[in-house]
Amino acid sequence: MSTDGRRATPQARRALVANEILDKAATIFADQGFAGTGIRDIADAMEMSRPAVYHYFETKESLVQELVAGVTGEILQFIIELRADRHLDHREKAHALVEGLVRRVAARPAHMRLLAASERSLPEPIGSTHAEAKRDALVEVRAMIAEGVADGAFRPVDERLAALAILGMCNWVAWWYRADGDIPVEEIGAALADLVLEGLPRRQSRRLADGSIGAAAALLREDLAHLERLIHAREAAPRRKS
Repeated sequence: MSTDGRRATPQARRALVANEILDKAATIFADQGFAGTGIRDIADAMEMSRPAVYHYFETKESLVQELVAGVTGEILQFIIELRADRHLDHREKAHALVEGLVRRVAARPAHMRLLAASERSLPEPIGSTHAEAKRDALVEVRAMIAEGVADGAFRPVDERLAALAILGMCNWVAWWYRADGDIPVEEIGAALADLVLEGLPRRQSRRLADGSIGAAAALLREDLAHLERLIHAREAAPRRKS
């Protein structure tokens, strides 16, 4: 029954059962791997017949494709839209990025573990789609950090390393988060976002509070190191094209 007392529509019931199959399949795939799991395993776990499972998903591959689209594809779209949001400054985007990723990972931890365990054995073109979405997500997060550095909101950092660290930290939630745990997912997201914002922003006011030459020199060294990386990258760019 729906929450307003009316019967759920056939479409709603179908979506509910399909989501239950996806959740169960993700758990089994994560434990046994894609290659080692068959429709019979999923049907047995659901206490359904194989034909009943096939009623919702024509093949094992179509089931996995739905899993990938619902996780990797959704996360990439979230990151793209967040980066394009002109109403948020760089700090707000970084905070929203971490909180949003944590919420999405915590909502489907088994799905995330499945992709980590089976990404090398995913059938084509599902594997290529997943790999491309992961690369695009890294590019987008790296660009968000680079834009913050360019505007002076973030201190000069290795953008790729910082992006990998943020994505890895958020993805790892799938291995230790428990919905029935002591800490709500909202608090986890906020805490991890605060950790990121402690590491990215410039600390010019704190360093120069005492007016010391050493503090000013530390800021100059940061900027010079960043400038050197930019110069080396620009000089190396033509050689990559040739």
